[in-house]
Amino acid sequence: MVPNMLTLTSMILGLASIFYSIQGLYSAAGWLIMFCVIFDKLDGSSARLFNATSRFGMELDSFSDFVAFGIAPAVLVYSLLRSTPELAPVQDEVIFFYIGVVWLVIASALRLARFNIITETKGTFMIGLPTTVVGGLIALYVLTGLNHLEGSEFFAKWLKFTPYLMILLGAFEVSNLKLPKVAKRKSRRFNAFQGSMFLMLVILTFLRALPEVLLFIGSVTIIVSMLYCILRQDQIADIIAAEEDVAPDDGGDTEAEEE
Repeated sequence: MVPNMLTLTSMILGLASIFYSIQGLYSAAGWLIMFCVIFDKLDGSSARLFNATSRFGMELDSFSDFVAFGIAPAVLVYSLLRSTPELAPVQDEVIFFYIGVVWLVIASALRLARFNIITETKGTFMIGLPTTVVGGLIALYVLTGLNHLEGSEFFAKWLKFTPYLMILLGAFEVSNLKLPKVAKRKSRRFNAFQGSMFLMLVILTFLRALPEVLLFIGSVTIIVSMLYCILRQDQIADIIAAEEDVAPDDGGDTEAEEE
């Protein structure tokens, strides 16, 4: 019950973000997406804490993620760029603008659908960039631009680049790139680092402050993780094979951990 209530809360906040974007309240819409990131993390953690994982919970989580991290960021970017004269796409930019917005929604749907048919969700690595991460990064990118937009030609170009970023992140969503999961590990220091990062996310989101700090930390973490996994593909393949050999057959009835 608790995990599903948290999941529904994330979905409601995602819908609220869409409403705010339509009304032109772009900063509020972006921060609501960040609240969705927090609740998405909490619903997975609570499901494991209460041993309440289920197929129903996984499906509900996917619908919630699609709204909060697929549709809401796309509506935010579409509304912002179409309604702000200095940010409106012109000439050749128009096609990439629409491709970016539509592709993000499609990539999120493909990512979540693919995840739901994978029976084994336990392990150290995940395939592709999670929708939660993509939606959160786009929201932080937009919030950073909005914070510094007034009188700045650079940040006007920064925001106009958003559709291209959406195309790139969408491609990573549906890629086969192996990435380490954000989960409890044997290393206490690593767990403490993860906990401190989540605490910072919660504090800054509630304060609605310093999105550029969260964007920088998130971007660096993802880039380092990608480079690590690309450079150690063979070693990671061996780890995944070993985990598959020892993983119990749970029939796929497991919460979507990395989503």
